[in-house]
This record gives sequence, C-alpha cells and structure tokens, in this order.
Amino acid sequence: MIIDENRKRGFLRAGVSLGFHGFSCLNPVTEQWEGFDIELARAVSSAVLGDKDFIEFIPLSSSERFEALQNNRIDIGTYNSSITLSREITDKVFFTHPMLYDGEGLLARKSEKDEKTSTWESLLFRCPRIAALKGSTSHENLIRFFQARNLKFDIHLHKSPKDACQSYDDEECDMFCLDRYLLAGAQTTLKEPYNHEILPYVISREAMAPFVNDSDPQWRSVTTWVMRTLIEAESLEINSHNIDKYDQDKKSNEYQFINPPESILKYLRLKNNYVKSVIKSVGNYGEIFDRTLGVNSGINAPRRENRPWGHGGMLWCPNFI
Repeated sequence: MIIDENRKRGFLRAGVSLGFHGFSCLNPVTEQWEGFDIELARAVSSAVLGDKDFIEFIPLSSSERFEALQNNRIDIGTYNSSITLSREITDKVFFTHPMLYDGEGLLARKSEKDEKTSTWESLLFRCPRIAALKGSTSHENLIRFFQARNLKFDIHLHKSPKDACQSYDDEECDMFCLDRYLLAGAQTTLKEPYNHEILPYVISREAMAPFVNDSDPQWRSVTTWVMRTLIEAESLEINSHNIDKYDQDKKSNEYQFINPPESILKYLRLKNNYVKSVIKSVGNYGEIFDRTLGVNSGINAPRRENRPWGHGGMLWCPNFI
C-alpha cells in the first residue's frame, strides 16, 4: 500500500510544476518550495507522516507528470492539473476532490492610450502568436476558441512555464495562454507587469485537483479526504488559530469533524489527531488561498468561484459523517 511505502521511506514524493508563481516555485532566497499546490502536498504529508515538511518535491513538465505517476516516481501530483475524461481513462489517473475552479485565459500587452481599438482586440484578427505549454489543455482550448470565431492563430508550445513566459515577455509571442490564476502569477514576474492585462475572455472552464494512481483505493480515499478536510474546515469557520476551542463540545458538528470515528481512522490508517495536525500545519482552504494567491500574497487574485458554497462559491464537499 502506498501509505505504508511512504512511512517506510519516511517522506512523501510530490510531483510539482517546473515553476508556476503562486502555485509551485522554488524561492531563490530561502530555497524552499512555495505556493498553493505546495501547501496541498504539505497537508497530505502532515496527515500521513505527522509533519508537513516530510516531502521530496519533484519538478515535472506538463507532458511528463502523469507518466511519472505511472512509473512510481511520485506518490501524488499537486500540479494544478485539469480534470479530464482522457486523463482518467487513458492515463489511469485518479483526481482527488476539485481544489481550484478556473478557466484558461489570455495575457496581452495593454493598448497605447491614443489607439482607438485596443492592441489585443486588433491582434485577435491578425493571427496572433500565442505562447502555451506543451502537454497542457491549452492547445485544444485555443483551437475551439478561435475556430468558433473563424479566426486564425499561431501557437508556440514550450516545455516549461518559464520558457513560455519568457517568450511572451521578449515579444516573440503576442499573447500568453494559461489558466487565469496562473496568468496572474506569471504577470507579476514580467519586466513591466503593469503594461499587460488578462483579457476578458474565459476560453475554457477548468476544475483542477491533485492526482494519484487509481490502483490503490485506500490511498485515493486518504488524499481525497485530506483535500476535503481543508474545504470543510473553512466552511465550519475552523482555522489554524481557533481549532482547539472547537475540541470541547462532543455533540457539536465541529467536534465530530475534528475527531473522526475510530472505524474511519482504522481504514484510512490515520491517527486520531490528523485533522488537527493538518489544519494547524497549513490552515484551512481560505488561509492557504489567501497567503499563496490572495490578499496576503503578492498576486492578490480574487477568489471568484473558489469560496465556500455558503458564501456564493463552488467549494463544497460531502458530509464528514
């Protein structure tokens, strides 16, 4: 079983991107991995191994991430990957609970003040050169978007996010196609960030989630319910600072969430304090989002659909009963 292999090895092997600002990137100063996807991996490490830092992060390109899973190079992929039918069937990938709702968009240079028509609007009709990632869903989504409008485009595929972003920043390409949250992160790394804008087109709808091998039902359950723990904690207004106060009233929903039944813990092979360990280590979903992508980050992206359902968002999960 994968959980036994992790405990025998002493660390979790997490596949991450080659560098998406805000999601998974290596801080050149601290030499520590940072980002939304990194925190999801740390939540699993905390639940399974009792420490959020018992992880080896393995950078992978878009085109090799699922192959790495099938070849047993990683135990989980926290790569901001879109859930698709072909990936589940062909690549034998099991996606855990959706952790980010987004859509692919286009980044382009702002128009000059004296132009009557914005630069990007005119570009759409002049076969724009578009930077995108090889092995992502961008190519198919761009084809659908431009063909539906009888427009031509020239796509330039790159192996890494850094290469694609550099190609756009160096004006080898006119636009950059990526999920909008990823574009918001990429924009902050450009030479002149404020001279660019994410266009008001959502060319696809995507639900992203970590992924694991579909061959181990117990590991699927562990990773899935750890992801759901982050979402449910925010829905119950439980966070890394107040979780102890909810561990008093044994009849409350909060107490039952924090203290799962022994029969459940036995199947998951997790300790009875795993919920506390996860929330105290990385926080709830909202805390993770705010410090990596939201108001407490340099990106300051809006949560949009990624709010609890009780607050008008799409984040919800099955009951913890």
